Amino acid sequence: MDDVRKLFIDTSAWIAYSAKDDKNHSKIVHLFSKYLSNEIEIYTSNDIVDETVTRLAYDVGWYKARSFIEYFQIAVMKKMIIQVWTDEQIQYEAFSLLEKYKDHKFSLTDATSVVILRRFKIDLILTLDSDFRKIGISSLPELLS
Repeated sequence: MDDVRKLFIDTSAWIAYSAKDDKNHSKIVHLFSKYLSNEIEIYTSNDIVDETVTRLAYDVGWYKARSFIEYFQIAVMKKMIIQVWTDEQIQYEAFSLLEKYKDHKFSLTDATSVVILRRFKIDLILTLDSDFRKIGISSLPELLS
């Protein structure tokens, strides 16, 4: 993974990063530090941010959601993280992916993420979701159980 130039952060990784009691918290924090310190381009999408804020607010509490929002806004402002906005074309291509992978557990947000990974030539996704690997997307496999 030393040749990674671009990394995409998925919802599951953001949640593990934000929730200290998550079983993968320390692994994710370590990986964030490693990739941020190596000047890797870090990407995520507005769909991922939406999902993350919602899940943190519902599952962990508003305080954690607000902390994530504050961290995320600062990181984007400082250009530590690039947020890609899902447009009509990305969504259209994602709908096609949903049809193609209809036999997999695959959400619309997962599909828009795959389109973004391909469009921006992103090398790797940081995720705890094994479904990306099932369709040929490179992820950090040591995190997957």
